[in-house]
Amino acid sequence: MTNCYKHITIMTLKNNTPVTDGMTEFDFWSRHCAAGGMSAAVSKTVSAPLDRIRMHMQITDVGGFRAAVRHVYNKQGVRGFWRGNGLSMLKSSPEFAIKFSMYDFTKRQLKASRNDGRLNARDRFVAGAVAGVFSQTFLYPLDTVKTRLIVGKYTNFMDVVVKTYKNGGAWAFFKGFWPSTLSIFLFTGIELMTYEHIKENYSHYCEKDDYLRLIVNFYSAFISSTVGVMICYPISTVITRLQVNDGCSSGTMVVSEKCSRRRPLSANVLCSGLQLYRGISGSIVKILPTTSIGYVIYEELCKSFGVRMS
Repeated sequence: MTNCYKHITIMTLKNNTPVTDGMTEFDFWSRHCAAGGMSAAVSKTVSAPLDRIRMHMQITDVGGFRAAVRHVYNKQGVRGFWRGNGLSMLKSSPEFAIKFSMYDFTKRQLKASRNDGRLNARDRFVAGAVAGVFSQTFLYPLDTVKTRLIVGKYTNFMDVVVKTYKNGGAWAFFKGFWPSTLSIFLFTGIELMTYEHIKENYSHYCEKDDYLRLIVNFYSAFISSTVGVMICYPISTVITRLQVNDGCSSGTMVVSEKCSRRRPLSANVLCSGLQLYRGISGSIVKILPTTSIGYVIYEELCKSFGVRMS
């Protein structure tokens, strides 16, 4: 796929450095879209089992990470860990493509508005936040369907669509949209801002060493995503529960008995707050293959296609 795309877009390299002179806006968009889509497909397939476990821990009370693994395996076998992965790829590939393309486009517009052509941390946060919200808005209904297929009592894609629409109409596909928009605004802005900040600070170590460049990109992606997840994870838990709840039953959501009504208010608030971080261990472990591998592949594909992050 990469070789075919190179020939179609007539890639130009000089001394192994991308040459972007003469490229049209379509060239930038198409190459970033292709790199983002391919990297998402690979990283999502690798991380699908961890994503399945993370979601299971968010909405059930099965216990820790190992207990969630056993529960999924006993209920659905090995294939259960990849349930909904086709939908996840269908959503993530265009999402990554739109996110990276929009991020690059927004940064180039901001650079053009600056006299010195330089971007600060605030500019990168804004560019990342805009890119995240833009991609999320178009693909949110598909994310709702994917979530319900993974954790709900549905047989296939069409079964989810029909029952969701029957129970709540078109708006049911957008349950949790506003909290999700806030979450993705913060997460993508923080993630991409931190990623480029770390990568720039260590760029002098990998100017002539491809192996060190891969390590720096991997490390930058892992740290930036971990920071973003720690800040935005409670919102993600609320969104997942809103998506699963179809309005006619409690679904698979379980309220933990650990939060007793007899406890003082402060203890209950603390307990409730900790429940919003349920499954975060699986989510952080998932970052390793998903974001880190995805960003490394994206950077390498961009280099092959003759473009790079602006």
